[in-house]
Amino acid sequence: MSQAKVTRPRHGLRGIRRDRDCRSCKSRGVKCDLNRPRCLPCVQSGLTCGGYPQRVVWATSKTPVTPTILSVKRRPGLAPELSGMERTASPQSLHTGPHGHQSTTKHPQHQFADRLSAWCTELRLSGAVNGDERRHWTRPHYVDALASLNQVLEHANPVAFLGILVLAYFEVLSTSAFGEWQFHLQGARSLLDHHCQSREDIERLGPPIGNLPEMIAYFAWWDVAGVVVRHLGGSRAESHGRLIFLDWHRALIGADFFDTVGCPPEIFQLFVSLAKSASTSHEISEEEALIAEQGRHVLAMQQLLQLGLVADDQGLCRDTWRCAAVIALLTWDSPSQSTDDLTADFREKALTSAVDRICRGISSVPLTSRLYMHMAKPAFLAGINATSLTQCDVIREYWRNLQADGAPRHLGALAQCEERWKNIPRA
Repeated sequence: MSQAKVTRPRHGLRGIRRDRDCRSCKSRGVKCDLNRPRCLPCVQSGLTCGGYPQRVVWATSKTPVTPTILSVKRRPGLAPELSGMERTASPQSLHTGPHGHQSTTKHPQHQFADRLSAWCTELRLSGAVNGDERRHWTRPHYVDALASLNQVLEHANPVAFLGILVLAYFEVLSTSAFGEWQFHLQGARSLLDHHCQSREDIERLGPPIGNLPEMIAYFAWWDVAGVVVRHLGGSRAESHGRLIFLDWHRALIGADFFDTVGCPPEIFQLFVSLAKSASTSHEISEEEALIAEQGRHVLAMQQLLQLGLVADDQGLCRDTWRCAAVIALLTWDSPSQSTDDLTADFREKALTSAVDRICRGISSVPLTSRLYMHMAKPAFLAGINATSLTQCDVIREYWRNLQADGAPRHLGALAQCEERWKNIPRA
C-alpha cells in the first residue's frame, strides 16, 4: 500500500515583483535590473529610462515614516566614475516618537546632515552624465534631503539655514529656467523671520551655526539677481517681481563678497533699485519714480566711465557687470510707441555695444578663473539681447563650457537664449 504523499507549503517568491521597476520596464512587462540612472534593458532597447517611483512622506504627515540609511556603492557596468544608489531600511534604528511617529534615534538635524551629505556626494559622482540622467540619478537623495529639511523646519531649527543654502545653491545652478530660484529663498526668509528681526539678532544667533551673515548675503544676492533676470527674461508676474529680502539683509553683503562674484557694489545697488521699481511702481508718485530713474542713469554713467581701466580677470568681470547694468536699464521697460526713430536707433546701438563688450569680456577670461562662472548673469542678459551670429556663438560657448564642467551649471540658460536667437537672420 502506497504511502500518502504529504504536501508541504512552498516558501520563496511567487511571481515577479514589479513595484520597484523603472516605469519603462514596468509598462513593457520587462524585467528591470534596477540600475540607475538608466537600467540595462532600456539601454539595450534604445529607450529613455522612465525613472523609478519615489514615495515621499513629509514629517508633518500622520503616517509612520520608514527612514532609510543612504549609502553609495560602486557598481560595474555603469557610466565611468559613477555608482549606483542602494537604499536599505534599518529597523534597529527606529523608535516610537511622542505622537506615535516612528523616527530614527538620531536628532533630526543630524539625520538631515547625513542625507544632505549623501545627496552632495551623489552630485559630485554624477558630474559625468548629462542633465536629464543626472537629475534622475540624484533625485532620490534630493527628495530625502527635502524630507529631512522639512523635519528640521518643523522645529524652526536654525541649522536649516545650511540646508536651505545648499538646496538653494542647487536650485540656482540646476533649475531648468534661469532665474527661477526663488522658492528656497522664500523658505529661508520665513525661517529668518522666526529667529531674527535685526542685524543684532543675527550676531546673537550666528555662533551656534557659523557664517550666518555670509549665508544671508548669498540669499540676498540670489534674490536680487533672480528678480532682475525673471523680469528681463519675460516673467512679469507680480509674485515673481517682488524682492524677498529686506535692505538690512542686503547690507550684510560686504566688499569681500563683491570681490568674490566680481560685481561692483554700485552695480548691485542699481539692480536693487530696478528690482524695487518692479513692485513699487504703483505705490510711489510719478515724480518719485522719475527721480529714482535719473539716479540709476547717473550711477550707470559713472560706472561706464570706468570701463577698461583694469585689464586683469577681476577688471574684465566687473566690466561685464557694468555692461549688464546698461542692458537692464535699456530693456527694463518696453520702448514707448511715441519714441522717435533717432532715439530708438541710439538705443539699439547702445544695446549692441553692451552685448559686444560682454562677449569680449567672457572670451578674455580663462575657464580656469574663479570668476568665470560668476559671469552667468551678464552672459544671460547679453544672450537674450544678441543680434548677431557672432554674439550668439560666444554666449553659446560660454554655456557649454559651464555645462561641460564636473558640476554642470545653469542647464536651462542656453535653451532660453536659443529661443531668442531663432529670429536672427542667417548669413
